[in-house]
Amino acid sequence: MYKAFKEFGRLLKTHFILNYVDDEELRQNIQKQLNRVELGQKLADKVLFGRNGKLQVGLHDEVQLVMASNTLLRNMIILWNYLFLSDYCLTFDSEEQRAKVIKSISTGSVIAWAHINFMGIYEFNPVGKSRFNATLNQMRDVSI
Repeated sequence: MYKAFKEFGRLLKTHFILNYVDDEELRQNIQKQLNRVELGQKLADKVLFGRNGKLQVGLHDEVQLVMASNTLLRNMIILWNYLFLSDYCLTFDSEEQRAKVIKSISTGSVIAWAHINFMGIYEFNPVGKSRFNATLNQMRDVSI
């Protein structure tokens, strides 16, 4: 039974390789996903910028804390990008313009950090005015 499953796995792998060689769109889609994964890894490296990006803690709990913090910061950056882009989409009155921007967003990636000052001072003021013109409910209704 083990040999049969092993041979079946080889058949599936061969079938995939032949499809990969034959189908240009499949190759492009796979490359696009690999680029997104690589971009996510670059963001993780950028967030962990101190000590040349090297994790220099030894205890298991400390490593987990650093990695969880890194993940939280990356998710905050991506969430900010989604909120910003949703707010931007809501600034257009024309459905045609909005559709064009949404198409552009959907073919790109929200993993961007050029607008983030990693060495800056961060001030979180829950009482302050929102940076966005739209409300959160309006942003939720934007369909991409």
